[in-house]
Amino acid sequence: MDQKLPKTERLYGETSVSQLFMKGKGFSVFPIRVVYLKRNDSLPDRIVASVSKKRFKHAVDRNRVKRLIRETFRKDKPCMSLDIGFIFLSNKIPSYLEMEAAMHKVVAQLKQTNRAIPTKE
Repeated sequence: MDQKLPKTERLYGETSVSQLFMKGKGFSVFPIRVVYLKRNDSLPDRIVASVSKKRFKHAVDRNRVKRLIRETFRKDKPCMSLDIGFIFLSNKIPSYLEMEAAMHKVVAQLKQTNRAIPTKE
């Protein structure tokens, strides 16, 4: 079993990311804000994680939180052809178990709202 999040499952590029945040819908499950946008293809979900420099001054802390987000999502990814942006809202670094519990709620809510997701044009 592959234990990586390949580049095809990462959202990158200024136009893709800006389109996600301009046209996507969102919800919050503390400590994560989720913005998502449905795509018209059958490729796997693509994600981007963002952690504010205002909340975490040191890059190692921001990178740790982003790594936790990516890892917990990879373990429980729904595969619904979505572009997904994760914005971390808390001021403290969560444990793996806290992040995993939040990600389970996020994935459940994404699956529940999958029918009403706007399509990327």
